[in-house]
Amino acid sequence: TTTEPKEIVLSLEQIEEHLKRIDPDKAKQWKQFLQQRKEPKVVEKQADDPTPSKRPKEDEPQQQELTTSLESLEEQRAQLNSERIRKWRKGFEEAAATDDSDQHRLKTKEFATNAFPVQNLRKCQYIMIDFGSNIGDSLHKMIDSSFPEFDAGLTGNDKGEKLHPVLNTTSGNVGDYSAYDFGDRRNPNKWILPKWVKGSIVGYNEWRSKKNKNVNHNVDHDDVYPEDYCFYGIEGNPHFTPMLQKEEIQIMNMVPRPVRHVHFLTEHVGAGKDGPTTLYLDTVNPKDNFWGSSVYNTHVDVVKSKNTGIPVMGITLTRLLNETALPGGHVMIKIDIEGGEYPLLEEAIESNIFCTLVKEKGIKIDMLNERHNAKIVGSEEPGQHWKEIQGDQKIKKCGVGYGWTSQHA
Repeated sequence: TTTEPKEIVLSLEQIEEHLKRIDPDKAKQWKQFLQQRKEPKVVEKQADDPTPSKRPKEDEPQQQELTTSLESLEEQRAQLNSERIRKWRKGFEEAAATDDSDQHRLKTKEFATNAFPVQNLRKCQYIMIDFGSNIGDSLHKMIDSSFPEFDAGLTGNDKGEKLHPVLNTTSGNVGDYSAYDFGDRRNPNKWILPKWVKGSIVGYNEWRSKKNKNVNHNVDHDDVYPEDYCFYGIEGNPHFTPMLQKEEIQIMNMVPRPVRHVHFLTEHVGAGKDGPTTLYLDTVNPKDNFWGSSVYNTHVDVVKSKNTGIPVMGITLTRLLNETALPGGHVMIKIDIEGGEYPLLEEAIESNIFCTLVKEKGIKIDMLNERHNAKIVGSEEPGQHWKEIQGDQKIKKCGVGYGWTSQHA
């Protein structure tokens, strides 16, 4: 029997009262993240009060202040956008009005070229890069990592287990899901990545307070959280392109937004060099979202799929980091690309990008790599070569917080 997805949306007051009894600090943290959803309190009309019942002035909801602030910021951005386009249009009109044919051609081309560039990759102080995005669950897990857990007893479940609230990006609700499109993310075995993200961000906050107190960061509070991060996902399988593009649009249109910026590089794979390459598809594991696609045609699932190869674009870690990372910031890198981790990381070692960013630009890098053995990749050569070049040791020597797992994160 298939269990229908069930959503239990809890009010702020329910969660806050429960957390106050077991952990006051977590209660404050929960309130901080969900204060925009706080239900307005209403006081009863007093006998000697001729005015209608209303909320006390001192208890105006913070949601109103947040909405006003966001609307003001959006208006400023809209005005700046309009000013830039008007300035461009004026210059284009002047160029088009030039009598000299050579000058007309040169000037109009100058204004026409790259007039409205698309900036999907932005420089950010805080970044998460996800190689092997699949259905986009790593983005969700990063967002979910910021929500405090609570006892199942709050929902009438007496098992005593801990529940991890998750965000539904379609409805905008945060709650406990017993079943969900992205799988049961309450399952402890599927909570590896959220725990790692949370620990990495906490570690960065502690590191910055001790080592890097004068960093110029772009947030108005001391600590950073997932909403301060830009997320870049890389996924080669075109089967997931529509889903990831839809997810990107949904999250980028949220107000407030749970991350600073999101972009999925669809039909791209992490590679040892930039440019066209081949991805061999897994077509035999639909229940696991075709997780065995690989740049190696020897991969066990690729062989079962009769070596179906498609053209995609390869992108290196060096290029991504150079185009997105800012000095003094934090970069989290998650890699799960079915053997492709070996050429991807070897290229980064050869370019010396890790040592450059950590030692010269003061960037803290944390990496979680799902390593695939010879049985999965279908060849001993990649893993053996990695040992020969002492890849793990070289990455750690640069000061990268490097860890690997054999479990799906």
